[in-house]
Amino acid sequence: MTEDSPEILLQSDFSNANTNDGIHSDQLQYSQGNFDVKKSALNYKKDSKSNNNMTKNIIKQYFKFLINKKNSDLVSDFITNKPIKYSIKLIKKYFDKINYNNYTLIKIIKHENYGKGFEYFLTFEVLDGLAKSRVQNVDEYSELINYLKECCSDHGKINDIHYYKKGKPFY
Repeated sequence: MTEDSPEILLQSDFSNANTNDGIHSDQLQYSQGNFDVKKSALNYKKDSKSNNNMTKNIIKQYFKFLINKKNSDLVSDFITNKPIKYSIKLIKKYFDKINYNNYTLIKIIKHENYGKGFEYFLTFEVLDGLAKSRVQNVDEYSELINYLKECCSDHGKINDIHYYKKGKPFY
């Protein structure tokens, strides 16, 4: 396989190549470009301060993905089922009102339209953007991305994401 094409190695194939890595049998190793992504959310630190910045960056990258003209057919068909101009207007209106934090991330994952698009984005698009970016902590981003993929498929794991609830003031 070429360096540009992603290759997926199952544990049985990978264990023959490197026996000292200690990868569990339920993990997959994704090789794309010049970094490796191990599919395991166990290493994701849910309360880490740097995760707030990573969450913000992923949400902003998702917003840019949605309003990109190359993805207009996907957005109008898959997410909103409306004409593209109206779809982009709705997307901009939705993302103008949000703060970029963990609670917003949970709302996007649970949203009936944006959640499907977010899962697609995490599965097919985000690793390409990560490979092109100047990010120093690629491993942490890849762990967060894999954890978010698991949250999209199993909404029960969303409860592990830490966020602050705003309490009602007492008057």
